[in-house]
Amino acid sequence: ATDEHTCGKGVVTKMPSTTEAGVMTYTCSGCGTTYTESIPKLEESEAAAYEAVDTAKTNVDKAQTAASGVNESSSDTALANADKVTSDAVKEAETALQGAQAALQTAVDTYGADSPAAQYAQSKVNEAEVLKTEALQASASVKTSIAKSAQTKADEAENKAKTAKAAADQAAKTPGAAAVTAAQNAETAAKDAQTKAAAAHNAAVAAFEAVKAAGYPEDSAEYKAAQQAVTTTAAAKTRTTNAATAATKAVTAAKDAKAKADAAAAAPKEVIDLPAVTISKATPGKKCMTVKWKKVSKVNQKKITKIQIQYSMDKTFKTGVKTVLVKKSATSKKIKKLTAKKKYFVRIRAYKLVGKVVHASKWSKVKSAKIK
Repeated sequence: ATDEHTCGKGVVTKMPSTTEAGVMTYTCSGCGTTYTESIPKLEESEAAAYEAVDTAKTNVDKAQTAASGVNESSSDTALANADKVTSDAVKEAETALQGAQAALQTAVDTYGADSPAAQYAQSKVNEAEVLKTEALQASASVKTSIAKSAQTKADEAENKAKTAKAAADQAAKTPGAAAVTAAQNAETAAKDAQTKAAAAHNAAVAAFEAVKAAGYPEDSAEYKAAQQAVTTTAAAKTRTTNAATAATKAVTAAKDAKAKADAAAAAPKEVIDLPAVTISKATPGKKCMTVKWKKVSKVNQKKITKIQIQYSMDKTFKTGVKTVLVKKSATSKKIKKLTAKKKYFVRIRAYKLVGKVVHASKWSKVKSAKIK
């Protein structure tokens, strides 16, 4: 019959099973005459492989439905669920394809490459290949939506970080607690933007890999868009990382500025009309020294609150400085617990507290004494 008729590939008109043979029907392209050949009953392993292809088709259909039901505006939960469904479908389609390919090889080895059994096996391989492609495309679609959603969140976070930075920059013009808080808020926003930018980049990379796996050509819109998203998010990741680093430094600067402002506010302010106090003698003793000064007149005592004494082993009074306050009517002060054999420097001035503001006269000339 095949010598007189031109017949192409046969069509399975009865599926084989483990208990019954199938039927492959051939039709002559010239006259329409048909004839049939038997497809041998399936081994258990072959039946399982072909059934896996049928099951994969059901799940790939579900994956396509899931993919078409979400977009970049969908909730994170909906996107995550769709991603799982499509990813599972990809794995199942790949497994089904591997099983069908193994069954095809068995059919070829057993019955020959042109046998009905091999043709039927090839049809299941072809079906599994299509299912794998469809599953990969569904997965790429979902991952692209996830990437777009992540990029939107990253853009929003970066804009918030920019707004917070502008507020911090403005607040920094007046050092203090408010400036520190604003800098900390900006740092938090910058780190959030950094985290979201990194997530967006990871999602973009995953989407690009999915697009390539789905077989989209390099000149396709899907391929170009996914590739551009990787480039865009990489730049944002670098940008936000630098911004977060700068924000952390800005917090440190704000704290330093506040500390300096607080110190300046607490530091005694020299007031010209306060009376000067002059040290007359600094007498060393055993681990002590006695400082004496001329008594402040009763008229001038009304202008001050206390007398302030500073002493240190540093003649510049930059390190190891200790301060004591004495009554404004006093004329001497014994300073104890000093280090023997060390030279101490001492100075004195009038001190006045008005509310919370400290005022003081200029420091006296420095006297020194080597402790016994």
